[in-house]
Amino acid sequence: MSIEIPNSLSEVLDTFDQRMPPIDEHSVASELNKVADVDTFSPAQRKAFDAEIYAFNFQPARGKDFGVWGIFWHELSSVTTKSGETHLFPDIKLIDAEILEHWNLRSQDVKHPVLKARYSDLIWEVGKYFNKQIKHKNEPKRTVSKEVCTRAVNAYVESVEKNLFEHEFTAWDRLERSLALSISVKDGDLIQVVRKAILNFTQTRIKSGEKWMWSRFDKLMWENSIALQINDDEKKLVIEVLENTLRVTSDSSNKGNFDPHFSTLAADRLQRWYTQTGQKDEAKNAIVLSCKAFESAAELANATLAIAWLQDLIPRYKEAGLLDDVARIEQLIYKRFKEPDNGMATFETSIEVSHTEMDEYVQNFLTDSKENSLELLAIHFMLRKNDLKDFVHKSAKEAPLSALIGISLINQDGLTVATIGSIEDDLEGRLIHQATTSINLNNLWLDQVLKRVLSHHNLNAESLTEYFEHSPLFPKEKLSLIKAGIVAWFEKDYLTCIHILVPQVEAALREVLRCLGGSTIKPAREVNGFKFIGLGDVLHHPLIEQKIHSDILFHFKALYIDARGINLRNELAHGLIRAELLDSNTANHVIHSLILLRCLIKKVDEKRQ
Repeated sequence: MSIEIPNSLSEVLDTFDQRMPPIDEHSVASELNKVADVDTFSPAQRKAFDAEIYAFNFQPARGKDFGVWGIFWHELSSVTTKSGETHLFPDIKLIDAEILEHWNLRSQDVKHPVLKARYSDLIWEVGKYFNKQIKHKNEPKRTVSKEVCTRAVNAYVESVEKNLFEHEFTAWDRLERSLALSISVKDGDLIQVVRKAILNFTQTRIKSGEKWMWSRFDKLMWENSIALQINDDEKKLVIEVLENTLRVTSDSSNKGNFDPHFSTLAADRLQRWYTQTGQKDEAKNAIVLSCKAFESAAELANATLAIAWLQDLIPRYKEAGLLDDVARIEQLIYKRFKEPDNGMATFETSIEVSHTEMDEYVQNFLTDSKENSLELLAIHFMLRKNDLKDFVHKSAKEAPLSALIGISLINQDGLTVATIGSIEDDLEGRLIHQATTSINLNNLWLDQVLKRVLSHHNLNAESLTEYFEHSPLFPKEKLSLIKAGIVAWFEKDYLTCIHILVPQVEAALREVLRCLGGSTIKPAREVNGFKFIGLGDVLHHPLIEQKIHSDILFHFKALYIDARGINLRNELAHGLIRAELLDSNTANHVIHSLILLRCLIKKVDEKRQ
């Protein structure tokens, strides 16, 4: 079938081609969609219309994402049916030899550089795609001349030189694409054409005195320095551009241009060039100047925003070896966090439970056997990862925006101790965070069940200690400490209870690893000896992960060692725990941990035998 361009279609295309306005491809596609007499087209005319619609609806790649076809051009949209079938528009499968030839003829006939570049680039990329799909040696390849690539490059460059664009980023996109094409065919002369265009456009933007996209210039020069064969003068130009940007955007007195984000971006890029040229002092000075910009901005911000900015300066000052500044920023964060109006808010909710509801709930744990009651208690209040996962996904459907927004956990000094991503990117972090909420929600229920089980079986400190005596996880030499912690719990001395029993939970988990045949020590090189591994190493040991139920491990990680959770062991060991957390609720969860470990005796004994 031959392709015939109908008059109505030709009029639209000629409007763009002959008037030579600054255009983008989206406007061409939009006008093509307004052609009213499509239903009257013959098959040959309809194919011409489709060829043009396809040509101007393909989307260029962004960054390194070359899509499902592995080429520069992407589909505009995709729809997946209930049956799982995906439909793309435009679909490269709709492009045949006739459409390619139509584009080829158009690329030679049109005058407008934007149109010429689009047709030529499509032929080049789609032609390469079709050749990659050839599976049999006898199947002929579609020859795509290098001339097509050269035509595309020259057209892109011409469109920039003649200012045939509405937005500056479009010009940089075209220069970047023309450079990529030139490099792909290893044409040194063509590369130099693009190089000259980049430098000329840069000088034009500098002389304009307007704000411009200096980062695009730096990106092209840095990432393609070898291919472009940039000389010392051009390298100096890049550095001067970045230095000027840093100077202007870091000046807080210049309200129109002050922007600490841009100053940081400029400083980071300068650091690359300075490192390459051996200018270490200049690199450090650039980092300091950008950090000072954020300090100036933080002075005018509320405490919450200021702390977020200041925290980012700590690793930057540390990398520059400015440890005094690191300490100064830490003190500044602490000071801002303690401000009365620091932007932090407390949200509370109440839960009412009737005596009847609580009594019915507790009855489930009151059996004839002390062991059965305690085992039921241990298992029931153990976190279940799949339940939390279901809850998190359900919450994401009900509140999709919250599922996308990251979470920063702040300690009592105002420092971020952990950052949790979206549900899609950081499901484990979300589960640990939700585990904290679940543990806290269980406080009331666990407290009542513990009290009623102890009362039902007439358990006191002595008899509860005896419950742990026959477990290999609690050696005789440790029982006195176990008893002391339990006595403190019964006497409501929760501070003492927690400080004594949390280390015993860690010791018991080490015993689990030892009973499973794992090593519990590691070299202490600083003293030329050995030391016991910590709780984190225990819970992440391959033997533990293989032999112990994943829910038990998840429970202990969330409660004791993960900064995204309660992190009780680490907070306690390093003197960071808040006094208000050393209460009955925390003590109850530690007692529950011991009972849960006691329930592991069957598994451990089976392994030992």
